[in-house]
Amino acid sequence: MDADFELWLSLGYVLFMLGLTYIFKLFPPKGINHLYGYRTPRSMRNDQTWKFANDYSMGIMRKIAIYCLLLPALGYVLWPNANFLVTVIVHSFALLSIIWLTERQLKKHFDDNGNPR
Repeated sequence: MDADFELWLSLGYVLFMLGLTYIFKLFPPKGINHLYGYRTPRSMRNDQTWKFANDYSMGIMRKIAIYCLLLPALGYVLWPNANFLVTVIVHSFALLSIIWLTERQLKKHFDDNGNPR
């Protein structure tokens, strides 16, 4: 693929992911479920932890998607023929950080039984 196509593909990917964050914001999970939302044992302890974890993780996901809009431009300059691959890899690692960040906040605000601190 040529560098221009890689740029447009990377931009499309990041914009798609940003669009997903707005869909999640418009249609948040209504209650604890195993299909949709931020699902970890700690977040699924009760309705309070579920709502907190989903609100917090979606906020971080939105910020990551906005910051990652810079990745295609940076990739176009540094790795023009691997722009899409670099964008997807960096964005994936950033998305994985959501788990660590959200779990840390859950531990800070709730005890092991899901009761607020």
